[in-house]
Amino acid sequence: MSNDATINLIILNGLNSGVEVQGEKLYPSPFIVERINALRNEGIFPKTIITHFIYPKTVQLAYQMINGKPLHSSSLYTKEIYDKENIHVVSTNWSLIATIYVKILAKKASKKILKEINPTSNTLLHVHWSYPHGYIGMLVAKKLEIPYIITTHGGDINEGAATSRRRRKYIMTALNNASHCIFVSQDSLNNAISYGFNGNSASVIPNGVDLSRFHPISKELSSEKTSFHQTKKYVVGFIGRLHHHKRADKLPEIFKMIMANNLDVEFIVIGTGPMSSDIQNQCTLNNIPVTFVDWVEHGDVMFWMNLFDVMILPSRTEGWPCVILEAFSCGVPIVASDAGGIPEAMGGLGLIVPSGKDFEQRFGDAVSKCLYSLADIDKHALIEYAKRYTWEYTVSKEIEIYQEQLRNIGE
Repeated sequence: MSNDATINLIILNGLNSGVEVQGEKLYPSPFIVERINALRNEGIFPKTIITHFIYPKTVQLAYQMINGKPLHSSSLYTKEIYDKENIHVVSTNWSLIATIYVKILAKKASKKILKEINPTSNTLLHVHWSYPHGYIGMLVAKKLEIPYIITTHGGDINEGAATSRRRRKYIMTALNNASHCIFVSQDSLNNAISYGFNGNSASVIPNGVDLSRFHPISKELSSEKTSFHQTKKYVVGFIGRLHHHKRADKLPEIFKMIMANNLDVEFIVIGTGPMSSDIQNQCTLNNIPVTFVDWVEHGDVMFWMNLFDVMILPSRTEGWPCVILEAFSCGVPIVASDAGGIPEAMGGLGLIVPSGKDFEQRFGDAVSKCLYSLADIDKHALIEYAKRYTWEYTVSKEIEIYQEQLRNIGE
């Protein structure tokens, strides 16, 4: 792909973890690292810039007073991963006034980012997440007079634009001034339009799955790799941030509903977040057999996933959860809520539980139904479906957009 080799691609992204958990490591989003690898295979070697916001005590105190929970600046992940992936971290102090006037923060961050970029005639900026990164990217692109593309990943639209008029203003400004906007699901695009996006130059391109990392293996090998030893007939697993938008606060209740159906079942919860301690305490008080795993390297997730008989995703909001394709690639059936882009990502497979009254009861019953009918589930169909959405497919669609933008520059 000789034409693609001339693309000088800059990727701008935030750090994957939130900042509300003290001591939590910040790291590049797996979907960014996967993209980098897929782009390299196509002859494009992007420079990735990661924004890292540092919160002084005044901001932490104000956050505590407003939200009733602490805000902590987190430590960066090991430097080696950044060096390996050609990732450059730009740290910016999030001042108290920036909490109200994000434009001030964006200007400070954009000035630092500009020092990291050596623009050429074929330079493109691809920003992941529309807030505040989209607005920051807009300022950078305007200064350099280069095209910028924004990919929204769901939460920035379904939560940020939906819950805050101030955030919505910045998000819509960034989207409406972008050269092209990518949404991971049609649901996210529809929501963005309802909040003020003009709908021009928009595409729906979901995140993908690395089939070399996610595929079926035996439970025996998974047990050996994870040191997990199954004690019940069934294993139900959850992977994700222990956060409100994942409906993690309802996990203990869902687990109780499943156990109430007289199933010989145990649970695995992989992830960390602000609700971690409360969830563990509730499970202990209710004698729920749960194995909690705070952190798993992305390359090792497959070993845990293959332990699951069923994976659950009871989220309140979602864009296009990569974990769905990853589970399907392992032949693991899923029971999920109908939030956001989940039904799109499920592709008519698995069980969808509509939100609403008695959700936890209905969700638990659906999981039990799935467990009882495991022998009837066509795991091959799950695997074949996931093969449609590889990272190669995702990146090929993005490259088409890059090429179009470069052609527009030359006209």
